[in-house]
Amino acid sequence: MFYTGRRITGEEAVAWGLGDVLAAPDRLREEAMKLATEIAACAPLAVQSTRATMRRGLADAVRAQTDHEHAEQSLLFQTEDHREGVRAVSERRPGRFNGR
Repeated sequence: MFYTGRRITGEEAVAWGLGDVLAAPDRLREEAMKLATEIAACAPLAVQSTRATMRRGLADAVRAQTDHEHAEQSLLFQTEDHREGVRAVSERRPGRFNGR
């Protein structure tokens, strides 16, 4: 997905393991409450520990990744391919990229 930028459906996201539940907009709160209830029924110390483990270093990792992405985008913004991509989108046609 990163390489192509292709969008996927909710069904695909769930099938690929990128999501847990697919809910219609009018059932979103109900599905969220079901998940919250399931989590709340678990051992609280285990839930807290899991949350702490999952979040450990998260802010630093997000910051580093964001900084890296900014540097990459700054370089790409200066290329012929970027200008061609913008033109291609505005003209609703496939891009003709040359790697420069």
